[in-house]
Amino acid sequence: MTNKIDVRDVCCVAVELSKTSWVCAFAPPGDCKAVVHKIKAGEVSRLIGILNNSKAKAEHQLGRPCRSYSAMRSVTMASGLPGS
Repeated sequence: MTNKIDVRDVCCVAVELSKTSWVCAFAPPGDCKAVVHKIKAGEVSRLIGILNNSKAKAEHQLGRPCRSYSAMRSVTMASGLPGS
């Protein structure tokens, strides 16, 4: 059984991780432009905060919950992260 997802409730997130910096782009549902944040590598709490705050802002502007994420991730080979 598949669940249908209402694309009006989907926030798109793209994250690129490297050894020196992380980039996170967040686009709320609709025709809104993505907001890009660049932070120091390893700042997990800050990255999670950006995602949570961006989602809360989108929900406030839309007046309804955003239920799903469409995520893309890129890890550079020189990141030094496990598995790279």
